[in-house]
Amino acid sequence: MSENTENIIRILPDFIANQIAAGEVVQRPESVVKELVENSLDAGAKVIILAVKNAGKGLIHVIDDGSGMSRDDLELSVKRHATSKVFSSDDLEEIKTFGFRGEALASVCSVANVEIRTKKHNEPHGWQLSAEPMKDISIEPASCDKGTQIFVRNLFYNVPARRKFLKSNLTEFRYISDTIIKIALAKPEVRFTFYDEDTLIFDVRPSDLKERIVNLLGQSVKEALIEVDYQNDFLNIKGYIGEPHLARQSRTGQFFFLNSRSIISNSLAHSVYSCYEELLDKNQKPLFVLNIGIDYSKVDVNVHPQKNEVKFDDERFVYNSIKSAVLKALNSHQLIPDISLELAQAANPFTKVSDGSSQFLVNKITGEVVSSFQANRDFQNDSSGRNITQTSYSRNAFDDIFGKINTGQDIQLIFPENLKDIKYHYFSGRFIVAVFGEYNVVIDQSGFQQRIIYDRASKNRKTGAVSVQDLLFPVTIEISLNQKSVLEKSKSDIESLGFKFEIDSENAIFSGLPDTVRQGKEEETLRRFINELSTIELEHVSDLFDKICTSYCEAASIKNGFDLNDHEIRDMLSSLRNYKIPVYSPRGKKSVIKLTSQEFYNKLFFSS
Repeated sequence: MSENTENIIRILPDFIANQIAAGEVVQRPESVVKELVENSLDAGAKVIILAVKNAGKGLIHVIDDGSGMSRDDLELSVKRHATSKVFSSDDLEEIKTFGFRGEALASVCSVANVEIRTKKHNEPHGWQLSAEPMKDISIEPASCDKGTQIFVRNLFYNVPARRKFLKSNLTEFRYISDTIIKIALAKPEVRFTFYDEDTLIFDVRPSDLKERIVNLLGQSVKEALIEVDYQNDFLNIKGYIGEPHLARQSRTGQFFFLNSRSIISNSLAHSVYSCYEELLDKNQKPLFVLNIGIDYSKVDVNVHPQKNEVKFDDERFVYNSIKSAVLKALNSHQLIPDISLELAQAANPFTKVSDGSSQFLVNKITGEVVSSFQANRDFQNDSSGRNITQTSYSRNAFDDIFGKINTGQDIQLIFPENLKDIKYHYFSGRFIVAVFGEYNVVIDQSGFQQRIIYDRASKNRKTGAVSVQDLLFPVTIEISLNQKSVLEKSKSDIESLGFKFEIDSENAIFSGLPDTVRQGKEEETLRRFINELSTIELEHVSDLFDKICTSYCEAASIKNGFDLNDHEIRDMLSSLRNYKIPVYSPRGKKSVIKLTSQEFYNKLFFSS
């Protein structure tokens, strides 16, 4: 081997290592807000103020009245792996603080200009630290109040590739808003004040959880919250669930906390959904704010860089505990029959029974008997020895009959001279089958009407011919803080659809609506529209009108299950003149297809 061979393995410089760490810790402005506010809580703060500018890209300013830092601690706080919360490997087994990895401030300092002012209560003056990427930090005495202030300016200014992939200001602000609302719900004993630019978004003072929920989610939920208070030998579950009429089409208004830390868990959310099965339509999501109190050693919170996913020792037991807690709460309000759920039995409800010659599985809860043949086919043991069920993929009737079809090239239908000569069949308030010569045209009424409304709104916006129906009596819709922010930031685009409205501290007052809103459905449509708006995510500012228009179309369209009359059906058939078949909804779902009589027959009676 040549003596001049150059080594290819090297130690990364600190500034590059910090930027790599920032890739995990600092994904967007919301990540910085989360880390800084959680650090304030760990410092014992009782008052936290957050102000952002340019959706956090220009400035993130966090002020707290916590314990503050000494000069030495301040200097260490911006170094990698510096922490005041973990001192041994045993501490990782029971993490009781929010922040603990010692990466946050070092990572932020590598991608932004950072200024920290801090003072301990027993020191005569405070200290100010200034940090810029790839420059030495400076620390000097400062006059400041007890606690800590942190200014994060020009996030990602030195990493343009990262800044390029941030989303629009509306979307980035919504991420920040969602996060600060979650933290404020987790800590109702702490005062939180939140500013966007110079506008106060909310100022919530210390209270109990119910008052905090009402302050953040709106007065409309106040009389419809059901308390949850459940405990067994291993955990406790406290919080509130909403009465069925508070349900929404989206997951907004759903909050899970583990020992007051916000978490995300689809499986645990499903445990709540299952309790509302007979109370809500298929696509509706119940409101809930639930905190799971459990021994720290029984859960691992360090399974995700943002710490919003967790791993339980026994997830099935937690799932069934939540289900028991919610069922108990619903029963206390006579919303469901009294149901007694034994957790150990529910987690593994099947027992083997033998009649001498063969074995059967019996469900100890329902009494259902499963034959040995079914048992071998439908049940198998997972790695832990528990019984699990193999579920098959389910499809709705429309998709099952008409989903896998080669529709060939797009076609323009030939209409008879008289629209009344079109023969059609109407099924279950869901779809229409109309006969056009050799073709049977199948229409999903909801999806096709969404397409009609979307195209009309887009055309009117381009031509400036927006049609507005003025309301004799304005409709007032109570809105949450997040919904208020979205409405304010997208007001001009919403008005271009034909809406006329004003916003006060807690309400949106609509005095005019697009002419496509059905009479008698004004308030219902507005509520659906506003709920849809609060969930949109925008990749680019140019997407804004498209997203808003799509949300409006879904809110204003006829819902499946609503029966149309003959005039409404023929009006929808007449709209087919403007389209080639197949037709797609604004979300890309196939909504109008055509089949020859033979294809129709084959699909109904010979498809596998």
